[in-house]
Amino acid sequence: LMQPGATTFDTTLNPYAWNNNAHVLFLENPPGVGFSQNEDKSFEYNENNTAANAYLALIQWFNRFPELKGRDFWITGESYCGMYIPYLANEILSNNAQAKPEDKINLKGIMIGNGVMLTNLHWRRQARDTFYGKHQFYGPEITTLMKSCTYNDSDNTKPTCLQAQNLADKVSFLLMLGCFYINPYATIGLCYGIPTGAHIISKLTHQPRRRFYYTPWFEQNNPLASDDPPCTDDSAMTLYFNDPNVKKQLHVDSVS
Repeated sequence: LMQPGATTFDTTLNPYAWNNNAHVLFLENPPGVGFSQNEDKSFEYNENNTAANAYLALIQWFNRFPELKGRDFWITGESYCGMYIPYLANEILSNNAQAKPEDKINLKGIMIGNGVMLTNLHWRRQARDTFYGKHQFYGPEITTLMKSCTYNDSDNTKPTCLQAQNLADKVSFLLMLGCFYINPYATIGLCYGIPTGAHIISKLTHQPRRRFYYTPWFEQNNPLASDDPPCTDDSAMTLYFNDPNVKKQLHVDSVS
């Protein structure tokens, strides 16, 4: 187990581990993330290619462990897997329709936590505005201006909506990165990595933290994109997975 804010793993086994009840396969996808490698410089990163490659990897895995063929199969993930998982599920079902019975993947369902389901700008703003609005992070001025927003292209020509979104962007920055450091995943929880002297309005701790936004659409549009999800600290995880003995047990190539 790794406790929040810890710099090392402790030796306590997780009594609620998923592998108490099922085989668990962690798939690093698309190729090139994590310890996986992709030497194809022309590889086009998109949901269709990611799903096709993941499906081929699963087929190879089941061929390597044929005793597991036919078992109930679930796909789980969080965040940008809200995009990847439905595409992979569709890839499995499409190939199952023409596969030999012994090669069909017995897909039972999918589970997505806190998933990104769309990358459209209007959708992202609507999701953010709804979330922050419900938590009373917007004052009456922004709330009133937002009533003119319909979250489609027509918003681009509405002065009141444009003003609302401009103010909302500033509030979002201040809450997460600017000075208040609200944890976007747990608004009343801890936010690790608060700089000394930051304005603190809730229970916060001072722990090392780097900023990271791990969805492609955010990395492309946010100059602060770096290494860790906001308000988290992956120091312990980084040290653990870069330990030579751990990498050896995971059969990770030394160049990774």
